[in-house]
Amino acid sequence: MKYNITVRDKDGKLYTNSNGNKVTNYFGFEDSTEDENLVHLICIHTADSYKAICKEGSKIDIKVSYFSEISNSYSVLYSFYGVENKFIKH
Repeated sequence: MKYNITVRDKDGKLYTNSNGNKVTNYFGFEDSTEDENLVHLICIHTADSYKAICKEGSKIDIKVSYFSEISNSYSVLYSFYGVENKFIKH
């Protein structure tokens, strides 16, 4: 599974770096976990860690994808919305 984390400000806008470019992906990592309950726990833990280091009111969203050899692309399986603490299976 591939995890992609996006962080937005309290108004839902992407943060910008020192060059003025929007930061669209803060951190991504891969994990071999396929169990839905463990994926959910990883999302909760990751969002909590980001809340600890981000500006107050930041919105943390996580997309969990897997690589399909048939289509040769990543498909989103799960989404986690940190503000609502909502985990969605697609």
